[in-house]
Amino acid sequence: MKLELKKVTYNARLSQETSAFAAEIWIDGAKRGSVMNDGGGAPNRYEDRAAEKEIDAYAKTLPKVKSPFSDDEYERDTDMIVGDLLDEHLEGKRLARMMKTKTVFVRGGKIYSVKAGGHRAQSGDVVLNTMPLDEAVKAFIAGTSQ
Repeated sequence: MKLELKKVTYNARLSQETSAFAAEIWIDGAKRGSVMNDGGGAPNRYEDRAAEKEIDAYAKTLPKVKSPFSDDEYERDTDMIVGDLLDEHLEGKRLARMMKTKTVFVRGGKIYSVKAGGHRAQSGDVVLNTMPLDEAVKAFIAGTSQ
């Protein structure tokens, strides 16, 4: 299943307990309604309940998520999947802004950035500016979560 968020609007000022956003949900290349959250801590609201149930069923087939605070593991659900897609979208925008003026690279599993043209690649460096954006975003997220 290919899931995408399109036409994402996000408001950091309104985000308190959860992210305040609105977006279109696309499943396997077809628009399946919209999703929104006002940022006050409530679950996401889905325009198409059938799409929500379809994503939730798909989420149950994915590996469980390990809690960063304990040995507990949790099943994924629709809100977790949409939250991950929103994070990828926001981090992609942040990375794209950084790469306009900086060389961004991964060294030893950590993200570094230097003024554009100021980076001298060392063995093992992965320069994100030279990668397709979707791959660079995944590497960026992995490096920033360490």
